[in-house]
Amino acid sequence: MLKFSFLIALYNGEQYLTKLLDSLLVQDIPYDEYEIICLDDCSPDNSSDVVRTYQKKYLNIRLYKNETNCKIATNVNKLIDWANGKYFWTLGQDDYIEPNCLNRVWRKLESDNLDVLVFNYRRVNQFCKTLEEIHEVENTKVMLGTRWIEHQYTEKNRDYCYYILGYEWRAIFRTKHWKQNNIRCVDGLSWEDTVIMMKAIVYAKNVASIDDILYNYRKHVASISSNSNHIKRGDYIFEFSFQVGDEVERFYYELIELAPDLATNMYKQIIWRYNYFAFDLVCTTQEQKKKFYERYSQYKELVKQKRNWLNWRSKILLIPYVGYYVACLCEIIYRTKKLIFK
Repeated sequence: MLKFSFLIALYNGEQYLTKLLDSLLVQDIPYDEYEIICLDDCSPDNSSDVVRTYQKKYLNIRLYKNETNCKIATNVNKLIDWANGKYFWTLGQDDYIEPNCLNRVWRKLESDNLDVLVFNYRRVNQFCKTLEEIHEVENTKVMLGTRWIEHQYTEKNRDYCYYILGYEWRAIFRTKHWKQNNIRCVDGLSWEDTVIMMKAIVYAKNVASIDDILYNYRKHVASISSNSNHIKRGDYIFEFSFQVGDEVERFYYELIELAPDLATNMYKQIIWRYNYFAFDLVCTTQEQKKKFYERYSQYKELVKQKRNWLNWRSKILLIPYVGYYVACLCEIIYRTKKLIFK
């Protein structure tokens, strides 16, 4: 039986990919019981060559290449469609898992007949030095997905929108559960993990978590999350607020039907998401502001549908022709205040 599918989307992952593949190959189950599937999204570096080197020795590694760049969300959809393992685990190309952990994970998944198993993780730097150990979940018995969220988050007064909306690598999923419920990322987006993890949990009958740290999440300046936070790319700013916000809003309406008690926090997430662009837009460069408004011009109808969610500051920044100059003026004020109070 093929127990696990490890799914890796590649784009400029050459630098850290060896560490990830090595971690997958130093495990306590035979190689023929799991597969490693890599998808190269037209990476300009030598990521595919790294994988090919491993393929010469390990027959459980598969490599695919896109003809055109599809972005991470589409890649994750493709990888899950190709998964043959009973369970799958999506992995960041920069990250790595703990050695010799698969046997105990398999026993837990099988003994409790789990659809989703959630675990803890560790943040590390580019040199694999521990920055922080994240113990957000505890050992739990098997529960309905909605009950697990209530127990692990609502009852502890945690805002689950910010705890479990993202980072789908923090869980292992039953492949059949995922596919039967048609859980999909939104094709073409740079963020794949906004709601799919929570959706998978909400739809699940058997969910549990363990306190073990199984995953090492590498933080470095070349990652897309760092790019969006530090470089303030205009197209990312728009996508993060409006295109990803649209995905969150649509899931909110699903939650009202499926689990109305869980919809309140999602409502807050929608408001935050649609208005998040304002600060980043002010702080970014004029060149990136222009890129934001270029993306805005392509999605005017989408933004128009979201006006009821916007505060007055956001609405001003979205006034045609005027918004760009207001954003530039606000940038001058912001940087002046920052310089004065430095």
